[in-house]
Amino acid sequence: MSAHFDTSADTAAARPSTAGKWLVGLSMSVHDGLVWHYYLIDRAADAAAAADEALRRARSEAHRSPRSGGEPVAYEVRRMRQDLLGQWVL
Repeated sequence: MSAHFDTSADTAAARPSTAGKWLVGLSMSVHDGLVWHYYLIDRAADAAAAADEALRRARSEAHRSPRSGGEPVAYEVRRMRQDLLGQWVL
């Protein structure tokens, strides 16, 4: 499975969130292509912990659907931050 982690440095327009929010996208293979599922992970220590939690959720029966496909073939992790006005940005 391939991965992409966006842990870029903070800019003046964005400051780090103390909540540790992450958006994790998982690419699932289905019969006619790929389907992306996105999970908002709260309070993860880092990108790897956020990816692990998203994988756990994707594999749980409660989050499975007939369209979900098999195991993830790729994933992307982005840290969510709040700007100076409190708006959430990726």
